[in-house]
Amino acid sequence: MFRNLGIADKGFHYEPIVRQFATALYVLGGRRAYEFLRLNIPSLLPSVQILQAAISAAENNLTEGKFNYEGACNYFNSIHVTLGFITEDATAVIPKITYDTTSDTFIGFVAQSQKYLLVKRKYN
Repeated sequence: MFRNLGIADKGFHYEPIVRQFATALYVLGGRRAYEFLRLNIPSLLPSVQILQAAISAAENNLTEGKFNYEGACNYFNSIHVTLGFITEDATAVIPKITYDTTSDTFIGFVAQSQKYLLVKRKYN
């Protein structure tokens, strides 16, 4: 972070831990909170475009209504955990319908459930 203070506007370099923190802040705090911090503390965080490119390039894309059991098992095995709890967060309200190019689906519709499990790519 302090290394970037003496560099011109272009050419900032960020450590991997800073990029991970920035991604977590962007995902959990939202775009407005991220941009507020980024604009008020110069050279601290990468731009939103860089974060969005990194998030979309990640291999762990989420598909609405699909539970990634293998990904969860691999993660739990990598951190040597034998017991874990996974829940669904249904608190967010999406006021608009968007198209996801990676999964070729629309995001924002209410997914159908069958025996308390979401059915992938079926909407009410």
